[in-house]
Amino acid sequence: MQMGNISASATVLVKTLTTNIFGKMPSKLFQIEFIRVNKKSIIFGLIIWMVTITGGYLYFNKAKNRIYNDFYNRGTALTQNFASKIRVSLLANDILSLKIAIRSLESNNESLYLEILDHTNRVVAHSDSIKLNPQYATPIRIKNKNTIKGVFIDAWILPNNNKIIRFATDVVYSKTKIGKVYLVLPASPHYASVSRYKKIFIVLVVSSTLIYALCLVVSNLYQKAKAVRIQRELEDITRIGPYTLVNKIGQGGMAEMFLAEYAREDGFRRKVALKKVLPHLTEDQYYIKMFIREARLAALLRHPNIVQITDYGNFQNAYFIVMEYINGMNLSEIVEKGKKGLPIDLCLFIGIKISVGLHYSHTKLDEKSREPLNIVHRDISPH
Repeated sequence: MQMGNISASATVLVKTLTTNIFGKMPSKLFQIEFIRVNKKSIIFGLIIWMVTITGGYLYFNKAKNRIYNDFYNRGTALTQNFASKIRVSLLANDILSLKIAIRSLESNNESLYLEILDHTNRVVAHSDSIKLNPQYATPIRIKNKNTIKGVFIDAWILPNNNKIIRFATDVVYSKTKIGKVYLVLPASPHYASVSRYKKIFIVLVVSSTLIYALCLVVSNLYQKAKAVRIQRELEDITRIGPYTLVNKIGQGGMAEMFLAEYAREDGFRRKVALKKVLPHLTEDQYYIKMFIREARLAALLRHPNIVQITDYGNFQNAYFIVMEYINGMNLSEIVEKGKKGLPIDLCLFIGIKISVGLHYSHTKLDEKSREPLNIVHRDISPH
């Protein structure tokens, strides 16, 4: 008989990558077994994966901000310096000086287009628009806008998909607005730089995910190989500590039952029933914890209708529970032998005895704290 509740939950992880290696299994069974066997590897690998992705994202974000900030700050400084330089010429409507100033700025920078407006918003001077391409007449505005130190910044996409950034600021003389300056700089190289960092980040995400999945597959294969090795060692075991296994008398989904003999050096011998975890489950901590919990709880029970637990432990990877051996047939064998069923008085007697034992175990209190143990028997069966 087994004590305790079984509860399990799992999520899908690396199923597609591992199906060909582990074989086709029912979805939920695959998830549960995979996570149980590789719990530590999954958690440790997930932490490393998250740290790697987070670090990569922070690096990408920092690089992107640096590229944009450097570009915007330089454009802002150029626009402000140019507006300050031409204010006297603009006030005097000196077109020649304005054009000279435009050419001087163009010769030292990669500006695409410069435009100077007077206080009536009339264009009084501009650079060679051929550089910009006639498509500038019908650009497509990008939504992002910004203002830095009084310079308005907006982004544009030309019909040929080239990206440009326009900087605009007022020309002020004696606190009076006398005009406006527009400076257009090519932005495609800077967007391309950001795009390269983005591609590197995507490669990092994909590669680290594949490496993480591969490590889980390798870990699972290692755990399975280890379990097979231990299983082979345990299949031939004939002695567990002071207990000699005589013959196998039953098997369940989690453990197998043996008739064993306990022998001491002084000649004392006694037959016992020894319940041992199945070899392929000895590396599964979920089952082992459940098995040990069952043994500890069952060892607390002292009742004539409950088989007495005398020992439990682990000997060379063999987890076991030792209980009193009751010679004879079990109820399933008795019913099968009788063929016609049991007399009603015997059925009532057996039912009462079972109920008394269940009531005792279900209402059992902890001997120290007097708190309920909350035992629920989940395997009442004739055999």
